[in-house]
Amino acid sequence: MKKARELSVLCDVPIGLIIFSRSDKLYSFCSQSTSMEKLIMRYQMAKEGHATSVDSFHPDHGSYCEETKESMMREIENLKMNLQFYGGGHNLNLLTYDDLLRFQLQLECSLQNARARKQELSRSASPAPQSDHSCSAAAL
Repeated sequence: MKKARELSVLCDVPIGLIIFSRSDKLYSFCSQSTSMEKLIMRYQMAKEGHATSVDSFHPDHGSYCEETKESMMREIENLKMNLQFYGGGHNLNLLTYDDLLRFQLQLECSLQNARARKQELSRSASPAPQSDHSCSAAAL
């Protein structure tokens, strides 16, 4: 059981282990990321040819997607407000040097955030610890 636990941690995979001793004593281990019932159901579905996505068995998948969605919605709203404030690019001649500088910094930060998020998504489909790629508000 120690090796099953180590394998589960090292490979970051759900593992279930059931052992019956010669005296019919039951030993079992299930990794913390799932339950034995889920693993058995998944095994049966895979055996029947109806394997499901690994993501559907990840315990934090739903909350991760929801947090990502909310973060992106906030960014969209922020960009919409900036677009309205700056007139959609039509009134750039009316802006002062400081306004243009601030606008440039906001655009650069938005581009940096978009690139970081794109790289993050391309690296892995599963949730991973995120580093802070956002620009500081002080720069704006």
